[in-house]
This record gives sequence, structure tokens and C-alpha cells, in this order.
Amino acid sequence: PEEVLEKRLLSRGATSGRTDDNIASIKKRFATFINSTIPVLEYYGGKGKVCKINADRAVEEVYADVKKAIESVTTTSHTSQVNTQPPSSSSSSTEQKRTDSPTTTTTT
Repeated sequence: PEEVLEKRLLSRGATSGRTDDNIASIKKRFATFINSTIPVLEYYGGKGKVCKINADRAVEEVYADVKKAIESVTTTSHTSQVNTQPPSSSSSSTEQKRTDSPTTTTTT
């Protein structure tokens, strides 16, 4: 949700010294995301190639859902390695893109 994004980025800006983590820049970035990403998600969603995951939870919970989504599209004829370690808790979003299988996207 946009409110969570704003809160996280404003918090990051307070500790990182990034001048672009202000409310005006955050709103502009979110609008760009909506205008650029949502049409792509809708297109691939219509083809059954999108798995939406709520990223407004603990990192470990999000990671577990992402891992399940990736495993659900991995077949024995198409092997891939999946990192079994969850990402550091500083990660706030995960995105996995493949043209031959569903796209896993999380937003915060």
C-alpha cells in the first residue's frame, strides 16, 4: 500500500540522508510505478503469469510465499536453483521475472 511505502521511505530518508526520500518524490515515484508497472502486471496477469504476494508482512513470511510461488512454476524438466536463505530484513520488495513462467511480484 502507498501508506506503507511512504512510511518506509521517509524512515529511510531520515537515517540515510537521501534528499529524494521526501513526500513529493515518493508520491511521484509511486505514480510512475502505477503508470508503468500496473499495465504490465495486468497484461501478464491475463495470461496467468503473475503471482501477487502481500509484502506488508515480516520478511520471512514474504520470502516463504515467494519461494512457494517460484517452486510452483518450477518443473522437473526446467530446473533452477532457489536460494534457501531468506533475504536480510532490510529488503522490502522482491521481484522474479521469467518469460516462460509466472512473474512473482511483491509491492510495498
